[in-house]
Amino acid sequence: MELSRREREEIEKQRAKERYDKLHAAGKTDQAKADLARLALIREKREQEAAKRREENRVREEDSKKKMQASGRKTTSDSGPSSSKK
Repeated sequence: MELSRREREEIEKQRAKERYDKLHAAGKTDQAKADLARLALIREKREQEAAKRREENRVREEDSKKKMQASGRKTTSDSGPSSSKK
């Protein structure tokens, strides 16, 4: 049985889409390469922001400990259970 022109075009269109999807999934299309490059930039930016937040938290913690020590209070890491009463 011979396929009509419209049916042949539809089958070819479907095959072309499948080829493109396969190449795209493998990262070989221009769009996939652009997407992967954009994602790499986003990951790098997020990692830099996370490192900056960790550093800010560390500095804030150190400042807090220094203030507590300067005021003569014990920090929570310095205080433990008192076992002097028996």
